[in-house]
Amino acid sequence: DASTGDDGWRDFDYLGEYGAPYDMADAPSTLNTVVGVGGTSLYLGQTAVRQNETVWNDNGTKDYFEQAFGQGLGATGGGCSAKYTAQTWQTHVANWAQTVCGTKKSAADVSADADYLTGYDVYNSNSCSGNCATGWNTFGGTSLASPIITAMWALAGGAGGVNYPAANLYANLGKTSLYDVTRDRKSVV
Repeated sequence: DASTGDDGWRDFDYLGEYGAPYDMADAPSTLNTVVGVGGTSLYLGQTAVRQNETVWNDNGTKDYFEQAFGQGLGATGGGCSAKYTAQTWQTHVANWAQTVCGTKKSAADVSADADYLTGYDVYNSNSCSGNCATGWNTFGGTSLASPIITAMWALAGGAGGVNYPAANLYANLGKTSLYDVTRDRKSVV
């Protein structure tokens, strides 16, 4: 699997920066032979049961958390491949037309918790220099979501040597405990 990135739909965070347009979905998540992994914000209740899950989007000028921290906190990457045609197992999902991808592959096939505010807490007991802190830190990003999905595949026994591992996910929609995350956190906070 491969991460869709942490810079919004078609790398919107970089639009116009660094002298490049950045108006594209990140590869290799756009390849049909790869499971593209996007990000969510996962909210657990007091008993650690999934309470709510939304599309990870901590960007935007009106975002409460971005203003509180004084910086952008990222958003799940996504978009449509500019090069690769979507396979029928992806285009036959309900509401495919709403993705605006047309005949091209959507970068994300599945998502997992990637929000820096709801991510994994890790204790660092080593002293370090640079951009790290000793003690408890919460980590996120699709660089977290992708290993979560990789672990899921490993615990399930792998993809079985198929050419298109993501096809297994689409074939089992409605049969497994996958949730269809369709809302942005900003629309529910």
